Amino acid sequence: MQLSTPHRCHAWSVWSYRLRLHKPLAVLGHHTTHREGWIVGRRDPLSNQWNYGEVAPLPSFHGMSMDTVYADIIRVFKDGRPPETALVQTVLDIWNCPKNSGSLRINTLLDSVEDIGGGTPIIKLKLGRHTLSEDMNRFGHLQKIHPNIIWRLDCNKQWTLEDLHQFWTICDPSRIEYIEDPLRDPYQMIHVSDIPLALDESLSDYTELLDLKSVVAAIIKPTLHKNWQNILERYAVRGVISSTFEGSLGIWGLAQLAMQHLNGETHGLGTLDWFAEECVQPTLTEDNDRLRIPKDPPNVKFSQIQWEDGV
Repeated sequence: MQLSTPHRCHAWSVWSYRLRLHKPLAVLGHHTTHREGWIVGRRDPLSNQWNYGEVAPLPSFHGMSMDTVYADIIRVFKDGRPPETALVQTVLDIWNCPKNSGSLRINTLLDSVEDIGGGTPIIKLKLGRHTLSEDMNRFGHLQKIHPNIIWRLDCNKQWTLEDLHQFWTICDPSRIEYIEDPLRDPYQMIHVSDIPLALDESLSDYTELLDLKSVVAAIIKPTLHKNWQNILERYAVRGVISSTFEGSLGIWGLAQLAMQHLNGETHGLGTLDWFAEECVQPTLTEDNDRLRIPKDPPNVKFSQIQWEDGV
């Protein structure tokens, strides 16, 4: 591999990166201590300025490898074909989106009890990784020691309908916004009437469940859901933009989409503290429950990435 700057290319280019994480990341049974992805760049022929975007597949979550996504990048930028993956489509959507500055409300992803800060009113908590009784004991304790927190709970389709109803008996309904994808069989949500639910990974295959009164939100990962704008137009539910552990460049782009389409919502973009290093500067900053978003994206540090292809 050889290092490069964008000036080596006239129209577009692709670079790879591999960044250390502060703590192991567990996604659908896959554990990693690093985050890998692609940086894509394209020169705007009108302004002569380069636009950059982050394309970072999680193989266990997106169901595709780095090589598969790279092939899609080449089809789009070299051959002029439309994207086949939501990952690449998201970059194009971000580039076509009007750029804004400001701040977004975000929820924090809880990794341990000690992670909860005094100024973070909305917390997302992962459930379903332990036994139901362990989850109930832990969450009951968290509700007791953090009485001002509003919770977003995420089960990743680990429970039965009976598990869900049993867990709800220890919950304070006034402090829970929703439970994401609680059931192994999402269609069983039709039997839930008094528990607020949200669709996340089920959104692709069970979109019709958004018509249920108990389903109050759609957790939209633009890098996973290629036609998410249509979902917002079709269904009368809250939309929450969520990341798949992108770095500052990717989060900046998702924040631009959130400000354009769902400004005023609290979004699931509070994951930057997992990164021990980044390949852009300045990095974005989180201020308790808010993410500061500049109008211009972070600058790519080409000394930390490897040039792969381009013209």
